[in-house]
Amino acid sequence: MNLYRAELPYRLSRELMCVNFLITIPSMHIPAQLKYIILAIFFTLGSINAIRTTKGILESSKRLEQTDQEVLSLKNKKEELETSIEYKETDDYIEEAARNELNLVRPGEEIYIFPEDLATKEEEVLENESTELDLKTRSSLVDTKDTPPIEQWKELLF
Repeated sequence: MNLYRAELPYRLSRELMCVNFLITIPSMHIPAQLKYIILAIFFTLGSINAIRTTKGILESSKRLEQTDQEVLSLKNKKEELETSIEYKETDDYIEEAARNELNLVRPGEEIYIFPEDLATKEEEVLENESTELDLKTRSSLVDTKDTPPIEQWKELLF
């Protein structure tokens, strides 16, 4: 076979050396065939392993990004809560809460109550404490909507 290759021009001998892999395997000895088959199996297994590793790395990076975003949002929420706590510890908040929730006033201040405010407060009382109020109290609260303002003032003050 070497004599045949030596006689052919250089270009033709190069083409014969680049014969298709499938054609050269049947003409090879069994140990050479096994060598190529084993190499192909190792290459395939290595490729599969590389793909799995890359996929795992990508999934881990996505989880890391999600965790970083969660940490950032929790830090923001913590800052908001700390600011809220600082405000609620001030005298301004305590005074505001006393005025709005407990209806307290400073000495010397005058309170003006408007009928709309009374109706709103009565509705809130009915909604919040409807189970605790007896029938007489409910009827008196409902009846104040129809009574003139002077009557409501008398009931409120006396």
